[in-house]
Amino acid sequence: MLAKIAAEDAPGLMSQLDDHIQQCELAEAAKVGHALKGLLSTFETGEPVSELQPLIDAARAGDEASVTSAHASVRPQLKTLVTEIDALAG
Repeated sequence: MLAKIAAEDAPGLMSQLDDHIQQCELAEAAKVGHALKGLLSTFETGEPVSELQPLIDAARAGDEASVTSAHASVRPQLKTLVTEIDALAG
């Protein structure tokens, strides 16, 4: 059941995160990143979920360059994790 919820909610959160980063809405990006980290940490506490924390910290600090870099690095890994969770929800 938890996998089904995560598989349904994670893509929307990832899309919101993308949008907030593209629009330089770093405070919102930090909130969404934190929510995404919480949702996915049910299934994984290491990488790539742990890689969201530097993104969240940089967003809270207003460091746009670090946010963009962290996001580009972690996004493909998060997509893979969400795909795996979706398969688990099957």
